[in-house]
Amino acid sequence: GGYPAAQLNLGLAYRVGDGLERDYKKSVEWLRRAAENGNNPARFNLSLAYAKGQGVERDYVEAYKWSVLAGTVSYTQSLAGEMTPAQIQAAKLLAKQWKP
Repeated sequence: GGYPAAQLNLGLAYRVGDGLERDYKKSVEWLRRAAENGNNPARFNLSLAYAKGQGVERDYVEAYKWSVLAGTVSYTQSLAGEMTPAQIQAAKLLAKQWKP
């Protein structure tokens, strides 16, 4: 449960330092809550965090998974260019098996 739109806003505010001190780890915590509550913009932003290694270890498999769950096809395709076929397969499986 929760309030995914508010969680997304907090996650973004922490990422850019808008009214709050910039804190990538807190940003990811709030983005993850919103993402797990079905918020697609949060899922996309969580994907970006994993791709850039902001607040989390850089992890293209996780980035790809969250991008698939967000439905961001063009971004998912751009991530695939950075990944091995095995990583892509693992990420697709994680996305398919994902449950909140």
